[in-house]
Amino acid sequence: VHWRASQVSGPSGSSGTAAAARRNANSFAISPYYLKIDERGREFARLTEAPSDDSSPADDPSEEALADEVAMSMLSVTTKEIMQSNLGSTTVLAGGRGHGPSSTATSRGATVGSRPGKHETLAHRTMEYLSRMFTSTGGFHHDFPEQFGQSVGKLCREMLKLPPEPRVLRLSPPVYVLGDIHGNFQDLFYFMDNLMQFGSLQYTACSFLFLGDYVDRGDWSVEVVAYLFAMKLLSPQTVFLLRGNHELHEVNGDEGQYGATSLKARCVALLGEALGEELWVGINSVFSTLPLAAAVGRIFCVHGGIPRYSGGPDTRLAVLSRPDFPALNSVDPQPGDDPTRAMFRQAALDLVWGDPATNDEEPYLDAWGFGPNHSRNADKIVVYGQQAIDTFLDNNDFDCIIRAHEVKQQGIRFCKQARVLTVFTSSAYCGTGNGAGAVFIARDTMRMISVAMGSTGAPNGGRYLPSGAALAPPPPFGGGYPAPPAMPLGAMPLPPGFTQVPSFSSAEPQRVPSPAPVLPHTSAGDAPTVVARPRLAGSGPALPSAYKLGSV
Repeated sequence: VHWRASQVSGPSGSSGTAAAARRNANSFAISPYYLKIDERGREFARLTEAPSDDSSPADDPSEEALADEVAMSMLSVTTKEIMQSNLGSTTVLAGGRGHGPSSTATSRGATVGSRPGKHETLAHRTMEYLSRMFTSTGGFHHDFPEQFGQSVGKLCREMLKLPPEPRVLRLSPPVYVLGDIHGNFQDLFYFMDNLMQFGSLQYTACSFLFLGDYVDRGDWSVEVVAYLFAMKLLSPQTVFLLRGNHELHEVNGDEGQYGATSLKARCVALLGEALGEELWVGINSVFSTLPLAAAVGRIFCVHGGIPRYSGGPDTRLAVLSRPDFPALNSVDPQPGDDPTRAMFRQAALDLVWGDPATNDEEPYLDAWGFGPNHSRNADKIVVYGQQAIDTFLDNNDFDCIIRAHEVKQQGIRFCKQARVLTVFTSSAYCGTGNGAGAVFIARDTMRMISVAMGSTGAPNGGRYLPSGAALAPPPPFGGGYPAPPAMPLGAMPLPPGFTQVPSFSSAEPQRVPSPAPVLPHTSAGDAPTVVARPRLAGSGPALPSAYKLGSV
């Protein structure tokens, strides 16, 4: 049983129009049940308007649907056992035993038996290392932090070598959509463990779309970035990373706001001040190139909101799709921007920062459905109401919006007459009791997954540990892979606008005056300046001058 978004969304003010007719003719069906996972196990709960914050389990689906689910589960288990036996693999299979979704991950489209490229080997080794350490220790304590930091720097360089992606991706179902992660490696690993078939991207028929906010507020921001970058390098045609507001250097470098959980602080804690800041610069260099939105069939996916509109021809999607839309290091207005660049910045700002208006805010919005976002205390950020949503969707032939950016008690929640779905994939966010959610977009059906807090399993409690496995840390980079030798990290060409300060000799450490924090940008917002500083006394052993992240 399915119901159509157009049938439950109520009057949108555009009935009788050509856009409404097209929407009704090709409506996207939404399953009336969502998969709910909590301490009692798995069950299907019925949607009313949404899995609300105070909802209780509702009726079970029909016997036929349950029979299909049982049959698929049995088939999956049988297939997994055969596959595992044939491969002789210890890789974890969803619900099985092993070391997580990593050890058979290979690039989509690679020829069986062909030798993987260097970036694939690096990505594979990184996922294996992170998976083995997490499953055996329940967290991360890097015995060789410089080598791990070096690998993350290499991942950044390889990411920048991938073919550039448009600002608006055009994807086809089936796609899994995941929201904010915020350094929560446990929940990211849980979803990949269950959604990545056979622990391998190569055998996973679905694509993965991440909606941004990968860092800050959690303990494992660097590890989450490394894992996601490795996934992207292994299968660039099926793994897609959008940009959120926390993929901005002004946000993830704000140690005053986020303290020790900011991305910058985590990089510094891993590598020390000098190299840590440079790794932070390198990660932000990749963040600036990420797409801002994705169209999955007739669903518009974005981190936050939709571009503002004030009447006339609706060219917003055309603007976002322009080939000259730049990779912006900052979405804040900058002095000296010409009208075109200011237009690009404002569109990007709305996409990564916007929120749906609350019912209390609706009466105060302008004629086009936009208004100031008081909850974020910033005049430049807007909320968008029902009128804005209907206009954008109707003018661009979309059925609904999937976005992230706001924590929801069950990880998923509909609003605005079921035309906006918020998904949040980090449970226990900032000490709250929220669950984690994900969305599955099939060819013509959208299904939701809600995982209660704690149901992803405490890693030290045995959720991911093989039976009888000892809680011993894995060898560096796991799986018998030798630790990589120290290699120069400054080989990647500098992006336009970067300035490289000559490396200092480790034998003659010097202090470079720095009245302000090292940022990956100048005040112009788009001309990064990298300052490579030596590791000072007291921050660990000096490294050879070749070991630099400054050119990332």
